[in-house]
Amino acid sequence: MAYQLFTFGEELPGKLKKLKLRWSQKDVQTTWSTSNSTGLNTDTSFYKILRQMFGFDTEKAINIATEPNLVVTEVYNLVENRTEQIALSDRKSDGLFKVREMNEKGALLPYGANRKGTVLKACLLGHYLAQGDSELIAVVNDLKPLVQLEPDADDWDDPLMLEVLGKKLCLLTNNLYYHYKSATGTMQAKTEDFRQSTLKKVTENTALKPWFNPVKFLGQTAKTAPKQEKIKKGQYFFNPNRKLTAYEEMLVPTMPDTYVDTELVKTILLDLFHSTMFKKPIRNILFTGIAGSGKTTLAMSIAEKIGLPHKIFTCGPDTDGFGLIGQLLPNTRKAVEKVSNICKKIGLPTFEDVENDFEGAYEKLFGKKPTVYNSPSDCYNEISRRCMEENSSLSSDFVFVKSPIIEALENGWVIEIQEPTIIKRETVLEELNALLEYGDTAVITLPTGEVIRRHPDAVVIFTTNLGYAGCKSLQQAVLSRVDERYDLQLPTTKELVKRCISNTGFPNEQMLTTMVNCCHKVAQYCGDHDITDGICGPRELDNWAKKAMLLSMRWEELEVTEECVIASAFPTMLSKATQVYEDLEDILTGAFYTYYEAHKVQEAKELYEAGKV
Repeated sequence: MAYQLFTFGEELPGKLKKLKLRWSQKDVQTTWSTSNSTGLNTDTSFYKILRQMFGFDTEKAINIATEPNLVVTEVYNLVENRTEQIALSDRKSDGLFKVREMNEKGALLPYGANRKGTVLKACLLGHYLAQGDSELIAVVNDLKPLVQLEPDADDWDDPLMLEVLGKKLCLLTNNLYYHYKSATGTMQAKTEDFRQSTLKKVTENTALKPWFNPVKFLGQTAKTAPKQEKIKKGQYFFNPNRKLTAYEEMLVPTMPDTYVDTELVKTILLDLFHSTMFKKPIRNILFTGIAGSGKTTLAMSIAEKIGLPHKIFTCGPDTDGFGLIGQLLPNTRKAVEKVSNICKKIGLPTFEDVENDFEGAYEKLFGKKPTVYNSPSDCYNEISRRCMEENSSLSSDFVFVKSPIIEALENGWVIEIQEPTIIKRETVLEELNALLEYGDTAVITLPTGEVIRRHPDAVVIFTTNLGYAGCKSLQQAVLSRVDERYDLQLPTTKELVKRCISNTGFPNEQMLTTMVNCCHKVAQYCGDHDITDGICGPRELDNWAKKAMLLSMRWEELEVTEECVIASAFPTMLSKATQVYEDLEDILTGAFYTYYEAHKVQEAKELYEAGKV
């Protein structure tokens, strides 16, 4: 049985009737074309095939699955909930198809002469997609947002939209047409029937890899790997008798549906939960890793799974011991004026004096010059203390505000202490040593005299970037109180691509994979050449992807082009990899040119320097 595979020139419905169906080779060039023809025609049925393949059609779905040497395609009737047509392609022999229809009872019938070859064309498409044809993969990705639009959509009133759709469909048609013709030397697809036993053998083949998330496959549920159960919110709640307040419930994180629990999350959750059996359970964790490696996201996920509020305290170079605990502040402007008057009366520097001349104010208060371990907070606290001693009634004009650390430890929440290694004074964190303990000794007294005891459910998570400018090692007395430490590695290329698509909706996975590899190359080049004043990590990748999408809209492109990607790299990724202009030139030559052509990069650089990107 022979079947005419391609049908050219058929009109599409709605506003797509205006679609141009014949293009010159100058407008549409396919790497598979060997013809000297002056024009290329379009098989418009691929518009419908792609709509069904991507799940945009409400009546039918086209499902494709592959194994090393086989492509299997079906047309699934969503209204009747059954398979209508099946085609098989043996990848070892180009152009040989086996095709059958399936009736309502699941019996196979000969492929009818009245059929338009939809399942055969879809199988041909899957055949060459599975072989990794880069031109074909790119044009299919480009067509996805276009075929999602209904034929009567207002977007098609724009002639440019119609032109882009027409060219892309023509390119797809002729890629397959010449690709197939080159492989087989014939215009007709060789087709033959196959038996029920062949279908049974295929459906039982566990090596099949479904494409495009099929609704059903060959009359039954697609054989995919068992779905891992998502860990539920509060699944590892420590104390079943504890009830959170409405305010606390609001502070428990909720991770997005796209977030996938890692093995590390599960490991830590099990340790936190099961270590309750010990007198001193595991409650203090340290995460180290480069910026963007997911430390805070991991901390939030842990808080969600144990069902406790999550608070953050970010350290700075001048963070002192008092600042870790809280702040003693005048509670009104009138109180500030009272403090200033008392300071002038007894010869103390005011808060304003400390701001203007910290060293002079410190020496006046303490009779000695400050060291590198002192900060303005020492002065503020001393001024407040002496003023209250001078006028006891002034105490009512001050309020002590507990830090997020004290608030979380007291109430039994998860506190994430960010960047503790950046604090200048290494001994500052020792102020928390008592509260990093567990049990009767986990007690601290606030300046107000209030005694704070660590709640048994409280979890402390330190997150820090080691190896960056200004970062030191964690002080040993604090490190000894950390129960477990994990050094977070960057996700794999595949994981980064998946995460970036989830975060940004970037439409082209192949293009994004190149961007990920480019980021890795830039980061590696900087490390190998001691360029240490910048950063190139996952956040830079996300910003690069977002900028490329925004730039494509501004330039009125229908898809993110390589020119958009190259230009967007300058303000988002390359300019953050280093802050030295000469080093940027070296990064371009030594890393960026590996993935993008030099003349295109230089054109983009000129646009960036002119403020046009």
